[in-house]
Amino acid sequence: MAGPMDAVDFLAVVSRPTFPNGSGTAGDYYNRRALINRRSDWNAVVLELNSRSTTVEWDGRDLIVRQEGVRPVSVNSVRTALFLPICLEVEETLLCPFNPGGSWPRFETEQWRSVSAAFEDRLSNLADRTGGRCLNRPDRVRVTNNKMIQFEQLAAAGFSLPPAVVSGVWPQGTMLGQDPVLVAKNVSEGGWKSEDEFSPARLVQPETPTDPWPTIWQRPIVSDLELRCYVTGDRVTVVELTRDPAVLDVRSTNGGQPLARIVGVPDRWEALLLAMTRCLGLDYAVIDAIPSGDELHVLEVNANGVWWFLPPDIAAALEARFHTWLESEIDGRPSA
Repeated sequence: MAGPMDAVDFLAVVSRPTFPNGSGTAGDYYNRRALINRRSDWNAVVLELNSRSTTVEWDGRDLIVRQEGVRPVSVNSVRTALFLPICLEVEETLLCPFNPGGSWPRFETEQWRSVSAAFEDRLSNLADRTGGRCLNRPDRVRVTNNKMIQFEQLAAAGFSLPPAVVSGVWPQGTMLGQDPVLVAKNVSEGGWKSEDEFSPARLVQPETPTDPWPTIWQRPIVSDLELRCYVTGDRVTVVELTRDPAVLDVRSTNGGQPLARIVGVPDRWEALLLAMTRCLGLDYAVIDAIPSGDELHVLEVNANGVWWFLPPDIAAALEARFHTWLESEIDGRPSA
């Protein structure tokens, strides 16, 4: 095992740049390059999951990751980490990319799966182990990513959520079974069936053919507006999106770029959004919600939401606020 390494002020753990999204590939999806270039005083490292040739060394005390093109990282030396993969599927979050041409590709992948899980565990417990900090700890991100666990934890804490059922067929015999139409959503946060096929939420009737895998069923909420609420630390930035009545998934409105503006919301709504984020143990969250009169219907909490589908001016404002918050966390000062 190598000797002590320089302290890492900021470790960003992100998805591979080639991961597909609705408008191409994920790329540098929160513009970490600009943030790191602006802060030349930081010793910053970016680890790309499922992307680069990687080796590891572990001796029970420290885990050192060596990834092609970046300096080695001793996890014990990390002061602040950010865990923000755009996709949390197991294969997408391995430290080393899948090697289909290897002698034993499945066996090799299983070895990396164990190592990657240990890496996530170290980040999740960074504060207890070394006094460092991981923003959006992997263990809490994965709980949030599992909508069934997320809904159970929020409900147990007293939050009101729209009724939801998970089943592989129309939920006959449940509280939603007699409804004439329901929203069918993916159970996992990953909506990608293939490199170029996305599976958004859809409206389904009892007689509609359905897929054989588990699906989340919810009642549709009729509204002209949807809110996408960005929680960065103690600050909430709310983006109001205009919905098209003919398009269920607001991300598909207006050719994939819905009309949007940053708006203010009642203090009680902001307090609710912050409380739900804290309940799930997150530092950063993007919460989808629909306003209805004085009520705010929270649809789900996302631990890895970004802003790429929003109009450029809105996206730039959100990015700037995210970077400001991240800098304040890394520098150890209150955010503005």
